[in-house]
Amino acid sequence: MIEIGAGTKILFIDTNGFLQVRDLKDIPWKKLFPSANAVDVMVAPSIIAELDRHKVSGNQRRRDRARLALRQIDAASSALDRALVLREDPIRVRIVISTAPRVNWAEHAHLDPGKADDQLVAEALSFGRDAAVFSHDTGPRIRARIAGLEAYEPAEDWLLPAEQTDDQRTITKLQAELKRALVQFPSIVAGFGQFDKTTSEIHAIRPVLKPLDSELVDRFVVEYLGRNPCREVFSTTSPWGISSPLHDVTEHQVEEYYAEYASFEQNVRDYYSNLHERVRTMGAVVAINYWVRNDSGVAAHGLRVEFDLEGAGSLLADREEASPYVGSTLKMPQPPEPPRPYDYLANIPLREFSEPPRDPVAFYWFKRPEIVASHSARQCQEFRATRVFTDTLLVLTPDDLPAEFGIRLHVEAGNLSTPVNISAKVVVTEEAVEWSDPIIKEIFPADVFETLAEHLRGP
Repeated sequence: MIEIGAGTKILFIDTNGFLQVRDLKDIPWKKLFPSANAVDVMVAPSIIAELDRHKVSGNQRRRDRARLALRQIDAASSALDRALVLREDPIRVRIVISTAPRVNWAEHAHLDPGKADDQLVAEALSFGRDAAVFSHDTGPRIRARIAGLEAYEPAEDWLLPAEQTDDQRTITKLQAELKRALVQFPSIVAGFGQFDKTTSEIHAIRPVLKPLDSELVDRFVVEYLGRNPCREVFSTTSPWGISSPLHDVTEHQVEEYYAEYASFEQNVRDYYSNLHERVRTMGAVVAINYWVRNDSGVAAHGLRVEFDLEGAGSLLADREEASPYVGSTLKMPQPPEPPRPYDYLANIPLREFSEPPRDPVAFYWFKRPEIVASHSARQCQEFRATRVFTDTLLVLTPDDLPAEFGIRLHVEAGNLSTPVNISAKVVVTEEAVEWSDPIIKEIFPADVFETLAEHLRGP
């Protein structure tokens, strides 16, 4: 005999209440029935029969949910009161097997015994005691209300996530397999440092500077000559005029050294006096920053970054390589060597020149650009996981400004599934800048710029 106390809400549940709704013990019944102290979820025989059919379904979730429900119903059938308590607080929730009298269909002529929805409604009517219907489907709820019963729908957040279609499950499976496969390959991304997304261009400038102040030029000259003074040298020819060109410093060598040093002094002054013009000339070599990043946990083997220039200009490996073509250099003039006897060369120890072994994680030229070059490449034997490589691409631009050209980066590796290709349009213009501008630091050799910057900052 089923004992149902006062304050108990009786709900006849349909099959989808087990298959599409969260576990009954987890539903906030108190929110739906504030005045109730218990909820009895009644299971009609027709529902047990439907769950039996679903327990062998080809749909895994429906199969698993049906088997869970049948285990709970089986446990309830073993109890004396044919009920299984799922929860006690804050409201008691039970699964109860219905023992309603056999349906007298003659009393329910408006219901069709051949329809599952009508069978559920008839079970609730036969049970009585203000039983209601609980269903996720509209059919049972509508039929229950027509029959004069209350009907309740589970709230949206009570439902399980929507089931995937067969196509969706196939796609999900394939995506998972693809993800597992990609774990075995590196993930490489690349980009340009100065790329402007609003214009889809890289803006490069050839700097125009004002001449250095004459007092500053004097200071630079004095300091540089102070670090490279003229040596006092004497002829070692014997006072009797007997000399050996192999063992003595001749008067001619001494005179030649002093003449060369005088030219060196003038070259140093010319260097600083015309430094602004040298910068403008060497500024024809523009620097384009780029980066390559490994976003995976797998090293890229034999990673190669190839560069292609489209338009006027030439790729360079080093800024000073442009010197013969632009007729200028930013290297400081070097002082002449003091004269020495010719036989001093015999006393210089010979050095063994051998190329050191290559670092497997460093980048080296695979194809070093030559004048005039539109293609070059750098390569790294092992571009390790999560590494970021930043570098500068140098391009010798034409004299006619503004100038435009295209740059393409092609990145590939032995174990990279798909190469990476990025392209950009570069626009070069002349602009007036200050000596402290970062672009000036990029153009100068490091030692020259540090000396320059120290004086420009002042005392």
